[in-house]
Amino acid sequence: MKQHKILIRILALITGTALISGCAGTKNISYGNRETGVMLSYHPDKGQVFSYEVTSDITGSNERDGKTYENVQHSLLRFSLEAQKPDSLVPFIFTADTISYYFSYGERKRTMDLSMLVNKRIKMFCTRQGKYLRDMTAAIDSIPRPESAGQRALRGNPVRYLFPGFTEVPSRKLVQGESWTETKHDTILTEGTPRGSKTTRYIERENTYNVSGFEIRQDRMCVHFTIESLFVMDTINKGKNMTMTSEEDGESVTEVWFDYKTGMPVQVTMTSFTEGSRAYSGQYSRTMPFTRDTKQSVRLLK
Repeated sequence: MKQHKILIRILALITGTALISGCAGTKNISYGNRETGVMLSYHPDKGQVFSYEVTSDITGSNERDGKTYENVQHSLLRFSLEAQKPDSLVPFIFTADTISYYFSYGERKRTMDLSMLVNKRIKMFCTRQGKYLRDMTAAIDSIPRPESAGQRALRGNPVRYLFPGFTEVPSRKLVQGESWTETKHDTILTEGTPRGSKTTRYIERENTYNVSGFEIRQDRMCVHFTIESLFVMDTINKGKNMTMTSEEDGESVTEVWFDYKTGMPVQVTMTSFTEGSRAYSGQYSRTMPFTRDTKQSVRLLK
């Protein structure tokens, strides 16, 4: 089983979990009712502000040179999303008020300093079905250059560590008690990473959806559904002096409560287990098996 980099997953949970497009100039709102089922999309009204908290806890192990190294990561992100005028995509102004990230690897421990992003306005875009368009994310306010040791460890553009934590919603009507399975393929290219590397991920998922019904969460009527996933991911990371490839597979369970009238998630929880191996070429050629357990949570505060 295999896996990608922790920093991006986390504050890329961080918020683990993402905002398909409709026709330009259309609302593409959710429609239907509890009796006949509902269609879902992200469609907040312009000017609406949503506050979220996203947490992520990851534990895992790596094998290297015959030794096993335990690693732990914890992240917390509290932020607001102000909805902008939607078109074929759904734009938001993202502003974080709390960001913390801690990790340990073997005997090494570090708290990542992301304070330069606090209270900075950042433009984000999502598709109507909830896929986060990371490459379109851009800072509106100027972000100071890293100064502390914890900041300099970031390298590259710190905005890339942010992720609103949404989960992509199904493109078919959700009817209480129904279930179905879909296979999805995705390719993700990430640049501006530490040390100027370029990362490409090829992901194949088999998702089984189960619609539990309709429940009230945070005083909002939500459709409640789960996604049970089996996934395989191949990653290629090319740097100046080294290439890393990884193969991983795993399974996850995601539980979603979605306010279909407002068109925003109210609560998302995800647990997953992944295992795989990484192979490094170049001066420090080696292969490293690994495992990882992940727990992530997205919660609407107001």
